[in-house]
Amino acid sequence: MKFSFSDLKRLMIGVVFSLSVILLILLIRSFEPPKTNQIASLLSSSSAEGFSAVTPGYVMTFPDDFGAHPSFRHEWWYVTANLKDESGNRYGIQWTLFRYASSPDTGERWNSNQVYMAHSVLTTEKEVYAFERYGRGGIGQAGTQAKPFAIWLDDWRMQSESEQPFPAAVTAGEDDVSYRLSLTQTLPPVLNGDKGYSKKHVDDFASYYFSVPRINIKGTINIGGQSVDVSGLGWFDREWGTREMSPSQRGWSWFSMHLDDGSSLMIAELRGEPDNFAFGTYISSNSDVSILGTEDILLTPVTYRKVKKDKHVPLTWKITLKNLDKQWEVRALNHQNWLDFYFPYWEGPTVISGSSTGTGFMELTGY
Repeated sequence: MKFSFSDLKRLMIGVVFSLSVILLILLIRSFEPPKTNQIASLLSSSSAEGFSAVTPGYVMTFPDDFGAHPSFRHEWWYVTANLKDESGNRYGIQWTLFRYASSPDTGERWNSNQVYMAHSVLTTEKEVYAFERYGRGGIGQAGTQAKPFAIWLDDWRMQSESEQPFPAAVTAGEDDVSYRLSLTQTLPPVLNGDKGYSKKHVDDFASYYFSVPRINIKGTINIGGQSVDVSGLGWFDREWGTREMSPSQRGWSWFSMHLDDGSSLMIAELRGEPDNFAFGTYISSNSDVSILGTEDILLTPVTYRKVKKDKHVPLTWKITLKNLDKQWEVRALNHQNWLDFYFPYWEGPTVISGSSTGTGFMELTGY
């Protein structure tokens, strides 16, 4: 049997196509979407041997504790922002760097045990642009730097202008979506829990946790080649530990709020058996700090929304601070902020009404 050049060409195209299909199937099978409770399994893992423990009495120092704590199993740096352009259009930004230690054993360069994950999410009132990256420590791809303060994964970066963490710039870009934001601190760090020792369960499951609750932000957002100048308020969270949750807990609901009366609030509730565990920090307009416990907080889901085929998530909440006689309704700016990352969760900007108006951010995991 003789083959012409055109026959041979068609045969080669068919072989390449078949191999491509086989490769695609193998890739899909090897990267199956994880179950939602994987993040709970990771953060409640009992494999704490060899890692540093979170114990009461640790004295936080700044700016040192903005930097990495590699002897602990995990930590994260979190920037969220509610912004507007000159026309009053609303935007939400989430820029997050996570660090996980794959083992207690340290190593250099390619033997490093440090694994990094970064999330960049830009939300408008109609669209959500969400991106995820992974990298490893030890080779310069991802990491942290003390002086000047810097954290990064590839070209996604938070970089200070001096040895102090603020003022700083946050940058990220993927496809035709990018932003560059300038961050100026207006309040000093606030220690959550007992001087930064933040309990997550009635037993001694805890993290070290502080926040910079009010940050003035200015910058530029670019979507599809169209740039707009934006400004607004941001929140910076800093947390590290070795076990974040009890094995009986399956996720949490977390809220940050910038209120128009000048006050700020962080509230979180971990869902578990036999009871949920809540905590929070309220900062008044004159910077007085109130540490809140489960007995002070009432979180009530009001409206659930379908965020994907088989998943409904509470996207309107009522938040009550019993002792302070304050109550708010918190609703999502955009219902589409289900982030189908390797660890899936919902996070996005919120609009607040009630005892005072304002804006904030909401994070929901384990649903």
